[in-house]
Amino acid sequence: MAGVAPMGGYDHHRDIGSTIFLRPLAPPFALGLASYWAGSWIFFTWLAGWYGGPTSHFWFWPFLFFFGGVAQFTCAVKSFWARDALATVWLGTWSSFYLAFAIWSLMVSLGVLPLENIYGHQPELGMWFVVLLALTIICMITSLARDLVLFIMKFLAFIATLLIFIGFFVHSTGVIRAGAYFGIFSAIVAFYRSFAYLVWENMGPFLPVFRSPITLASPPVKIPYGEPGVKHGN
Repeated sequence: MAGVAPMGGYDHHRDIGSTIFLRPLAPPFALGLASYWAGSWIFFTWLAGWYGGPTSHFWFWPFLFFFGGVAQFTCAVKSFWARDALATVWLGTWSSFYLAFAIWSLMVSLGVLPLENIYGHQPELGMWFVVLLALTIICMITSLARDLVLFIMKFLAFIATLLIFIGFFVHSTGVIRAGAYFGIFSAIVAFYRSFAYLVWENMGPFLPVFRSPITLASPPVKIPYGEPGVKHGN
């Protein structure tokens, strides 16, 4: 009888049912870029000297911690589920930076650490930007396969981290502030790209992002590493 295993053996023709559960996800990069914009706007405008005083750390550490850090890190995890490695690395890198900076700001505001001149000779803080620089470079290069807007955003962040890294090591306020302005421009582009996600999802592809030929030729469903999966949101 079909479907019944023979005595002492296994019936390879038996119909074994399997169930696949799909978990639809909105593009995590949409909120992730909004979070990157928010944290970068607060941080880089402060570093550029637009505002600031002895109590600045007390006022902006909660925002950097929760919106620039926790929200962005959550999107990095969701991007991992959505199989978007580029978003995972980018959001995971910058969320970790803002979480770390927020904790440092909290310790400064509580008097645990001294309030020092941010433009002073601080190679320790400069090393933070070495890590940001390296990971920003690889994300910038790979984003060329996604769209031009993402590439521009990461290129500006690359220039920002490079200049700030140099500024901290050579003790140059001008170089640090110049890098901060590139960070501000990167944040503005991120705001536009996040807005484009929302417009595309709710109103159609009205805002140009200049998708790459690789993305345009990509199939709607990808099968990476032998596992079926829905293509991540672009």
